[in-house]
Amino acid sequence: MPGPNGSTAFDSAQPISALLLGGEHISAEERNVASLLDFFAIPRRTVVARDGPVDECEGRYAIVGSADRILEAIEGAQNRDERLPAWIAKARTVYVHGYQDDARSTRLLRLLTREPQANLRSIQAAQTTMTVAADCPEMCGPMSGMQVPVTLRAPGYVCDIGRGVAPFQSIIRADEGELFFAVTYAGTRFFMNTWGSTVDISSLSTEYFDVKSFFGEAVPSVFYLKWAFHDPGSCRNETNACLIVDDPPLKRRYGFLSFREALDLMDRHNFDTTIGLIPWNWRRAHPRTVSLFRSRRERFSLVFHGCDHTAGEFAVQSPALLNWKIRTATQRMESFQRRTSVEVGRVMVFPQGKFSPETGRALKLNGFIAAVNTEVAPVQREANKTQIADLWSMAIMKYGTFPIFTRRYFAHGIENFAFDGLLGKPCLIAAHHDVFRDHGRNLVDFVGRLNSLQWTLVWRPLNEALRRSFTFRCLADGTSLIRMFAASLMVTNPEPQARRMLLLKEEDDPDCVQAVYVNQTPVNFRVEGGYLQVRLNVFPGEAVAVRVAYRDLSAPNAAEDPHEDKFKIAARRYLSEFRDNYLSRSDLLYRCAKWLKHLMR
Repeated sequence: MPGPNGSTAFDSAQPISALLLGGEHISAEERNVASLLDFFAIPRRTVVARDGPVDECEGRYAIVGSADRILEAIEGAQNRDERLPAWIAKARTVYVHGYQDDARSTRLLRLLTREPQANLRSIQAAQTTMTVAADCPEMCGPMSGMQVPVTLRAPGYVCDIGRGVAPFQSIIRADEGELFFAVTYAGTRFFMNTWGSTVDISSLSTEYFDVKSFFGEAVPSVFYLKWAFHDPGSCRNETNACLIVDDPPLKRRYGFLSFREALDLMDRHNFDTTIGLIPWNWRRAHPRTVSLFRSRRERFSLVFHGCDHTAGEFAVQSPALLNWKIRTATQRMESFQRRTSVEVGRVMVFPQGKFSPETGRALKLNGFIAAVNTEVAPVQREANKTQIADLWSMAIMKYGTFPIFTRRYFAHGIENFAFDGLLGKPCLIAAHHDVFRDHGRNLVDFVGRLNSLQWTLVWRPLNEALRRSFTFRCLADGTSLIRMFAASLMVTNPEPQARRMLLLKEEDDPDCVQAVYVNQTPVNFRVEGGYLQVRLNVFPGEAVAVRVAYRDLSAPNAAEDPHEDKFKIAARRYLSEFRDNYLSRSDLLYRCAKWLKHLMR
């Protein structure tokens, strides 16, 4: 099927840089768009429409500019009896943003659509529905064909230009009119985002990114930039996925979760499950359940879920106390591994999502490769450094340059999983035992919807999914630039010829990097400019396993947590299990328990 620019596939004619239209004064909207270009590592050059050198632009490029800047350029050409300036006519495509409800935006809209009655319209309603086109999956990816209920943070603009405009392609339409569409004018394809504002990805955030609240500000620009500057040499076709279920000890059944039944569901509906095992439960495993994990490692896997799973145990800021908790958890899991021969991935899922800014560095120096979490900001909100850009990235790296991968509950909506996939993030699903209620009916329905989207979803154990989650692009000299996030990486060269690879990993503890291993062999590395760097030559079809090993230079810790109350920890664990095994499986008992808990408060 032809793409939005009329081509059937991405090829060497795709643009390699962006001309960003600017002027003497740069608006906040233009700064936001420039930040998106930088986020996606798109080379850019700012030009002024009335400057002579613009006519001398060479190479393959696309133009990005506000409605006012584009109109200024076109009107300047028409004063010279030209429909378009030569430098716009040479562009592969033009992206127009920053529309306003004024005469100049309306003039540009009518000019490019050749529709004299076209008008912009403000959406004042608190909610609307956005419909994504189903006929351009090369741009819309996993969001193709979706109807998304949107809550508006501020009014935006749409237009109704009728269907007589040709060639016209609707890409996103609100209930009230067209939001993002493509038209051809004087032989050049223009992509029009009429919403009027673009998300500021540098703004701080204390909660997960919800595309339903930022739809107009985020989706059109991401659609265009990911599509227009797509590099076929940097294409990664897989999206890693995993269901992560917190808490269950490895009994035969826990609450609504029967491990044998869960395995049958995974085989029939194609998904993987990783259990966030509380290290306190390391001795409490049923032999038959353990045998499932041993024999079906491709479906069942384990990672750490805290240490004792007490409230805020990883929200403390004391490095000594964090080290004690982490090392206690590690000792327990190592004992579990020796007893059962079941491997536990060095990935931490924070109990109740709570963590402190110091936790990341402590986990890194204790040999963990990553953390996975639903919360995106530390408990100490004054120490929050998380920006929207971090939530769009593969993982948050702001806390000890340790990767915190974000995950979502079903309630976040399939559109959020799809948008994450569009950005290249893994599809990580957060759940508890109740996701298997009614024999997992809602679970397999949601998994089926995920599997049917326009992407290549590959289900893997969590540890493997994170090792294979990285960004990838080709440099001008043919080197493959790979940015790794987890401290362990698995990458394969699928090409018929050898490839040079440059691995980058953000690192602010250079003195703590003990070694870098490639296929278990130490290799040379350096840390420069805040990044650990490794250069490799990878043969055709070769799989490369990379691991960064750290040394902990901190002083020895106290032998045990002075605040620990072993009786309370045990009581909490047994009461939690009673709740999940009995109360939660009876609606009446569960409601009574909640009522009693409310009375006690």
